Order: sequence, then structure tokens, then C-alpha cells
Amino acid sequence: MLILGLDTSTAACTAALVEEERTIAEYTIIDRKAHSRRLLPVIASLLQDAGIEGSALDALAVSIGPGSFTGLRIGLATAKGLALAWSKPVLGIPSLDVLASSLPAVPYLICPALQARKGEVYWALYKWGEAKGSHGRPPLLRLTEYAASDLDDFLAGLAANREKAGGEELKVVLLGDAVPLYWPAVAARFGEQVRQAPPAWFYPRASSLAFLALERLARGEISLDQGAPLKPLYIRPAPAEEAGVRQGR
Repeated sequence: MLILGLDTSTAACTAALVEEERTIAEYTIIDRKAHSRRLLPVIASLLQDAGIEGSALDALAVSIGPGSFTGLRIGLATAKGLALAWSKPVLGIPSLDVLASSLPAVPYLICPALQARKGEVYWALYKWGEAKGSHGRPPLLRLTEYAASDLDDFLAGLAANREKAGGEELKVVLLGDAVPLYWPAVAARFGEQVRQAPPAWFYPRASSLAFLALERLARGEISLDQGAPLKPLYIRPAPAEEAGVRQGR
């Protein structure tokens, strides 16, 4: 199965072509303010360089968030438009799931953390389950709800859910673009019990997104006819919705 994955939930504008067990091509540009003019050229170059027509795809997969409100709208609109033009199904995958899945088979809890507005952090806690099926791949298990928290609540939530998952001695790997901002506070609170992933894992990768879509299709968690709801997963209200509330709408 051939899938085009797209993620514009962060400063990374990333697209990838994957087919079953391999990545055919992947392009990533870090430029938060340029998704609207870069995404379509990136996709066109990716397909051209790979020698693949859009009509040859089996499906598209796109990040639904949480993340940048503008970036998510651009990614979703592009995915919907291309899916319509090529008559292909499109699957929605949460961006925190994508980040967590990029660290396969680590024996720790995984905590992706993305920058949110007003100094908040989008985060959730994950671990790998027991390997099942013919490929022997373990499922990625989400242990908490998707959350948008200020720094104090994030640290408290991480501590409480870490203890609930396995105790205070259980180590956590932190990754995502919020890590450079909040690492001093995390390190002061948890010391060696929380580690940060290398900077290469601070942004979601479209190949991770596409492989996660493939794995969920194989497990029957989603289908080509009934993918995850293709609407943004904001967690907190978008700016326009907040303005409406303030104006009493």
C-alpha cells in the first residue's frame, strides 16, 4: 500500500511517500511561516522525484493536531483537496501520536510535548505494548488524554501519570519542540528520571505519520472508508472561537 503523509502541525512542513516496509522519499522544511507557499511545491517535488503520480496512491494521511492552528488548517485543506482531485481516501492522525511513534521500542514512557499558545504545552504520555501479529510490531498505547497545560500543570501531570503507569523510578523520554523551552524546569523537577530525545525528534516526521497510518490500517483500528475524523484536534479553542466567546457569541 502506497501512502502520502503530510504534517504541518509545527514549524516543520514535512511530506513523505511510504510503501509497506520502506520510505520512498521524505522532504522536510523547518519554516513555521511558510507552510501556505511551501507545502504544495514540496508535494509536487516529492512525487516527481519519486516518479509517482498522485493517482497511483492508495491513500493520504495527514496530521490533525494538536499544533499550530494555521498550520493544521493548511495541511487539512491540502490533504482534502488532493484526495478529492485524485479520488483517494484520506486518514487523520494526531500529531502527538506521530511524535511518540518515532521512538520505536524504547523501554521507557514517551512524552511528546509541543508548543501551544499562551505558554502552554500540548502533551500526552505513551508506552509500547506487547508485540502482536505477523510482523511482531508492538502497538503504541496512549496512557493519558491529549492535554494543553501550563508549565506547572504539565510537570504535575507528568509526575502523577508516571507514578500511575509504573512508579517514580520509571524513566520518561521527552521529545517535541517544547523541549528546548521547558527542559530546565523538567530537569530540575525530575533529574535523571526524564531524558530528552535528540533534536532530530523535536518535530513530527511525515514518514512516521504514514507508517502509523499503515499500522493502524493493518490492525483494523481505522479503515480506508472510515478513517479518523478529518477535522482539527485543537484541544483548546482556536483564536477565532476564543474571540467569539469574548464577544458573547
